[in-house]
Amino acid sequence: MTEALLSVRDLRVAFATEGGTVRAVDGVSFELAAGEVLAIVGESGSGKSVTAQTILGLTRGPNARIEGSVRLGGTELLGADEEILRAVRGARVAMIFQDPMTSFNPVHRVGAQIVEAIRAHRPEVGRDEARRRAVELLDAVGIPAPERRVDSYPHELSGGMRQRAMIAMALSLEPEVLIADEPTTALDVTVQAQILRLLERLNRERGLATILITHDLGVVAEVADRVLVMHEGEIVERGSLDEVFYSPRDPYTRALLGAVVRLDSAPPLRAAREGEALLEVSDLVKHYPVRGGLLRREVDRVRAVDGVGFELRRGETLGLVGESGSGKSTLCRAVLGLIEPDAGSVRFEGREIAGLSRRAMRPLRRRMQMVFQDPYASLNPRRRVGQIVGEPLRLQGEAGGAERRRQVLELLDRVGLEAGHYDRFPHEFSGGQRQRIGIARALALRPKLIVADEPVSALDVSIRAQILELLGELQEDFGLTYLFVAHDIGVVRHVSDRIAVMHEGRIVEIGPADEVCERPRDAYTEELLAAVPVPDPRLARARRQNVRSG
Repeated sequence: MTEALLSVRDLRVAFATEGGTVRAVDGVSFELAAGEVLAIVGESGSGKSVTAQTILGLTRGPNARIEGSVRLGGTELLGADEEILRAVRGARVAMIFQDPMTSFNPVHRVGAQIVEAIRAHRPEVGRDEARRRAVELLDAVGIPAPERRVDSYPHELSGGMRQRAMIAMALSLEPEVLIADEPTTALDVTVQAQILRLLERLNRERGLATILITHDLGVVAEVADRVLVMHEGEIVERGSLDEVFYSPRDPYTRALLGAVVRLDSAPPLRAAREGEALLEVSDLVKHYPVRGGLLRREVDRVRAVDGVGFELRRGETLGLVGESGSGKSTLCRAVLGLIEPDAGSVRFEGREIAGLSRRAMRPLRRRMQMVFQDPYASLNPRRRVGQIVGEPLRLQGEAGGAERRRQVLELLDRVGLEAGHYDRFPHEFSGGQRQRIGIARALALRPKLIVADEPVSALDVSIRAQILELLGELQEDFGLTYLFVAHDIGVVRHVSDRIAVMHEGRIVEIGPADEVCERPRDAYTEELLAAVPVPDPRLARARRQNVRSG
């Protein structure tokens, strides 16, 4: 390796809390050279983000104790005063955050924020010149029509374009080190593939030293040169990409690799479901008007669901795949009677439910439940777990008092939680535990159909594997039927009997899971499959070579 540009030595970060001292980072050391991509891998709470933030002095505070050394070239950053750190942030070390929507100021235009970043470090640059630079940067990161998009507000950009704009801002001062903290976690697989190719190209062309923080080993295989694996604040394994993937030494690394759901590793063949249809959807339509002008007249229509039809048999799992904006969530809401479709039919257990009133739908709610993508947002933060899980029983008049508590405790036990969790609040649980609470609530009324809307997209790989296994066990035990919604076709393949691919409001392909993944008929399905990162460096290199030569 060439001479180190960034050197971290025996870094230790501890926080004083009411429950005692938390050692977030415990003796971390590594070096980073120009032009190198170093991936720091680990689950939530492993200390990887705290390590990165400490490099920029973002973890300083009265309750923080920081020891060790962080040297950027000849400059020591740990003991540096704020004036030195302000000169380093953005200009020499830039950071790309996980959620660009919360990183951008929502009331200022994207271009104005890039201009502000440039002029804060280089006041000699005029506003017109800084604006021209902002347009050039947006163009360099692949944003179409950058002259127009430079005046867009963050909410007017898609998730992928917002992330590209965040990268443009990070590059505005031509930094030497780029820290990318989970830069693709919330993105669709096709947009994720574009961002990874962009980071790879920028690293190659500009000689950036890049730290990539992620829990996605598929992403690591696509772009990294070396890998550090962190667990409970310590580095438990380090090595080249091939060494870590093909010859892991630490049990934790092997467990992480073993928990990865791979698209190229087919699950066991499933027997075809021959039972009667539980759910029948035909010619379903839901459009939303787009209004403009002073009189707010309709100028266009968003065809969120545009003539969709499918059936779901009892005990079956139908995977619904598509990118953001494809119409998946609108379709789910229409199926559950949460919105009224413009046209078409939804039959549940042979009964037409499209257009039913709220009063008429209420008895059916007990047999149709939903598991949401973000369990923290879907759980009432002011209620204890016992109240949350027992709420459906209370609303439906199923049980009261001691009997309701008994049933709730049984549900908690069934999803892998403890009786002691009954009186805790949602914020006292990890992401995986909160998702288990959401599943317990969905099971409270013993439903026949569960719509699982991106139930594992925000979870670490090992937690994701546990939740998928739990959903499979519950399906067998309770005879559940799943409509499993996701944008990751690799995950969907492992849980589904059949897969429906949705694009621009229509189902463009539907069939057995293995057939759709191995012999896709639609070009959009092929695009989705090609974009899924494979946690295998050799395959990733071969795929990149094919893309470049093609």
